[in-house]
Amino acid sequence: MTDDMILLDGVRYHRYEPKSESEFERMVVENAREIFGGDAIYLDIKKLIKTEWGKGTIPDGYLFYPEQKRFVLVEVELSSHPVYEHISKQVNKFISAFSNYKSRQKLASVLKDHIEDNPLLIKRIQPLLGMKGLYEFLEFEVFEPLADSKAFEVFVIIEDETPAVIEALSWLNPHPQLIEVTVYAREGAETVKAMRFVPQYQIAPRTEKLEKEQETIRPADVLEEMTNDLIKWFKGEFVNAAINKAQEYTGLAILKPGAQKANNICEIHTQKTRVKLHIRLEYDSIIKPTNFTEKVGWLSWWSDGDTVARIRNRSELDEAKRLISLAYEQLERQAILGIRKEQEPFTQTKVVGKLLPSIAYKLPILAVLLENNGHLHRSEFLYSIGNYLKDIMTNSDFEKTPKGQREIWKDHAASRAYSMKKEGLILCENGEDWYITTTGRKYYEGHKNDM
Repeated sequence: MTDDMILLDGVRYHRYEPKSESEFERMVVENAREIFGGDAIYLDIKKLIKTEWGKGTIPDGYLFYPEQKRFVLVEVELSSHPVYEHISKQVNKFISAFSNYKSRQKLASVLKDHIEDNPLLIKRIQPLLGMKGLYEFLEFEVFEPLADSKAFEVFVIIEDETPAVIEALSWLNPHPQLIEVTVYAREGAETVKAMRFVPQYQIAPRTEKLEKEQETIRPADVLEEMTNDLIKWFKGEFVNAAINKAQEYTGLAILKPGAQKANNICEIHTQKTRVKLHIRLEYDSIIKPTNFTEKVGWLSWWSDGDTVARIRNRSELDEAKRLISLAYEQLERQAILGIRKEQEPFTQTKVVGKLLPSIAYKLPILAVLLENNGHLHRSEFLYSIGNYLKDIMTNSDFEKTPKGQREIWKDHAASRAYSMKKEGLILCENGEDWYITTTGRKYYEGHKNDM
């Protein structure tokens, strides 16, 4: 290992050799987005797959590019270890296991469960599914084509790209792509680390002209016009939109049913050179962030994540509006219990009785979707379920939840819908439109006589 050094604002960072592969692997996992880009999802599911496939056949991680239907094996290695022997053994055993149909089914099942545990991943992948379930998408559109083509990709992440490492990897088949991720530690404070690597994605160039343009002070009336444009759009886009005026910012907020206070989803700060937006949005949920957005991280204004966007030109307003719309969708706990106006309620029953159990909503949810050609908009979805069940609901179902924000039957219907979405029976596109999947149709046909 060469003993090079980084000097940053007078502070020395010396080359650091991770004490173990697990330590180095953890660094790679924590910085996967910076190394591989926002299009790639790093899947740290080694322990889960070991349970299904057995030990000794599992690479350190995987990269999944859902839009490209691309699946890459990742090996994290230290240059001081026997690279060829280790990687060759792992990759060959994985390919051998992957050639088995049942093994691919198990991998698709593990990956499906892992993705469904992360609402942000589900939200990102959902538009790609069409009428398929997540499991079907993984098995038939990602894994089967890879098994047929045998075009396996392997990334080897190493802390020091030595001649010996390059020579060892040149004999491997499939030939891996070598990515050097060099680690440095701050002098006198070894826990503070820096990393040097070549990003595996295209970074938008920042030209001198662009830099100069962005630092130009904008006339106050132009900035005010951009701010007013955002406010006008927001008030027209969302029902129950509210504007919170503060001394230092203007808050774009939503007043949810039963709430006493409107929740800000964006704060607008008008500055000399730009309009700065603090958006209540998990940065990692943005599929392709622009060069004027950034992640705040530990300085978050909100516990569920924070994105900052710096708007300098009117041409950037459309992207800002898209991010605010995503923040709105993230704010809603359940898409079908949104704040947009629903249809007029049906007549409330006067029958006295017990609550319908949550499971009682399962088949009716599928039935109302089928009655409407497999699709309902969010504003119609909840009403249709209630209308379908109104003859068997009792007064207990129309009581308010403990917090008094909505009727219990709506809460139960929403809870069951989200469970069914995890099962792959239904899917929700962009938080607005609900569809029944092929799996859902088959389930209904096999169980409709149980209603």
